[in-house]
Amino acid sequence: MAYRVRAVLIAATLLVLTAQSHADDPDSALVTFYSNGSLLRQGLPGLKHSSFNGAIFDGERRLAVLRHNRFVTLRLPTGQHLFSASYTGKHPADNSQLTLVLAKGAQYFIRVESESRGVVVVDFPKGLLEVVGCQKAQEEGTQLQPLESKHIAPEMRAHTPSNVSLPSCQVK
Repeated sequence: MAYRVRAVLIAATLLVLTAQSHADDPDSALVTFYSNGSLLRQGLPGLKHSSFNGAIFDGERRLAVLRHNRFVTLRLPTGQHLFSASYTGKHPADNSQLTLVLAKGAQYFIRVESESRGVVVVDFPKGLLEVVGCQKAQEEGTQLQPLESKHIAPEMRAHTPSNVSLPSCQVK
C-alpha cells in the first residue's frame, strides 16, 4: 500500500513538472483567445457581431471550447498556425479561419466572435477570429474569467499557464 501511494505521488509530481516546463517554454508564443460579445445581440437584425460559444481549432486539432465572457491562454510552438472557430465542433469553412505566424516569445490576443447572417429563429452564425492589440484586449476583457479546464482539450492543459485574469501586456 505504501509503495502504491509513493508511486502515485511520484507520478503526480512528474506530471506537474512536465506541465510547468511546457507552460514556461521560452521557444513558444503566448496566445490568448477570448469571447466577450453580448449574448443578447446574437441573431438580432442589423447586428452582426456577438458572443461566441464554440470550439477553437489549430489546424485539425481542437484546442478548447470557448464560452461567453471567458478566455484561455495557451503556449503554442512558433511558426505558422491555422486557427478557426466552429459551432459544430468540426473544423469550419475557410471563411472562419485565421492564419497567423507565431514568433518566439511573442504575445497574441485573438478576439473570437459570432458573425450572424440571419435573425433569431433562422440564424446562420459562424466564428470570426480577429487579432487585437494587448491594450484593446485589456479594455474589452475587464469582465473576462478564465475558461474552466474541463473545456480545454486534455492534451492542451499542460500548455495553459494558470491565469486568473488576462495576461498583462509585455513591454519589448
